[in-house]
Amino acid sequence: MVGSNIKYIALIAVVAVVAVIFASVLHAPKTSGTTNAVTSTMQTTIAATTIKSPSSTTSQTTTAQARQGNITGKYLMTFLACTGSACTNPQNHKTYLAQSDDGSNWTLVHGFRPYTGSVPDLVRRGGTLYIYNPGTVTAYNISTGAESSQQNVALRYANGTSTIFVDPSPILSQNGSIVLFYLPGIIGQDPASCPTGQSSCTKSIMSATEVKGSNGTSFVADSGARVKIPLGAPGSSPTVSDPAIFQDPLGYVLYVSSGQSVLAYSSRQLQGNYTAISGLQDASLVQQGTGGVPSGYYSQEGQQYWTYVSYTSPGVTGVIKLAKTSSIDSQIPSSAFATVVSGCDFPTLGCGYSVESPGIYPKTP
Repeated sequence: MVGSNIKYIALIAVVAVVAVIFASVLHAPKTSGTTNAVTSTMQTTIAATTIKSPSSTTSQTTTAQARQGNITGKYLMTFLACTGSACTNPQNHKTYLAQSDDGSNWTLVHGFRPYTGSVPDLVRRGGTLYIYNPGTVTAYNISTGAESSQQNVALRYANGTSTIFVDPSPILSQNGSIVLFYLPGIIGQDPASCPTGQSSCTKSIMSATEVKGSNGTSFVADSGARVKIPLGAPGSSPTVSDPAIFQDPLGYVLYVSSGQSVLAYSSRQLQGNYTAISGLQDASLVQQGTGGVPSGYYSQEGQQYWTYVSYTSPGVTGVIKLAKTSSIDSQIPSSAFATVVSGCDFPTLGCGYSVESPGIYPKTP
């Protein structure tokens, strides 16, 4: 009984901390016009203070919900959905899984149960999809449709010190390990912006490598930063968030959200130093106002870059847009983007729902 009281008191304390920080977020100015940027402080807090019962941290698949042959599309996409004022709180965001044969027309995966989770992204290894949210991962069996409970993800530095992250983007390394690209979290602050009182700063996009045998739940930070991006100086980015990593014929491409725009960097090595793609002024791939919180994919079949963005603006329901281009060495005009996913597309959601934060991966790597 004493142990139960201690756990109850601890839970109340954590909820109180979250409530205080959430109140500060609600009164903070919007920094980028995207749902994720408005709530990034809250995501950091949630990632740092997740409490689960012993049963929920055990990897158990809900075989009763399994469906054979759920996934028939060539491509898979995770995204978040929310409605109205609830979108300002990531605890109200739901993660969904969709599929497509062409990258443009999407349907929800039958039998996949949406769960609470913000800014999702995914990677496939063998017959399993690993769907990452800030601080957690959910495994989904492609063959059976069995879906695990959300598992906590631990991220540590090489010296063993724990750290927190937001906006995870996973990719498989050449040896089959999952590598997470992420933005370091800052408790009580918006990690996408400069600290309070600083007019300029530098933000780093980092990566971390999966601990062997952890099944995607434990990572060690790689040395150095993948890219450092200045904020606050004239002509620099207003915010930095939501990295999205993918492979192309020359190596690897890293998209980074900057408000309602996208920056693009590349590197020959997955865990190397990323530099602005040649031909892009200030790494700007998408002009401001077109959309942010991106995802990218290179189609070998069509020899095209698929650039997805989340388009949001005050009073407008969020949608996901796509531009297919033969290269990314020049800025993509807004006119090249067309809406490919909206709440109106899915009867289980509806036109009142915002859909944002796409993460795309081929069914067959």
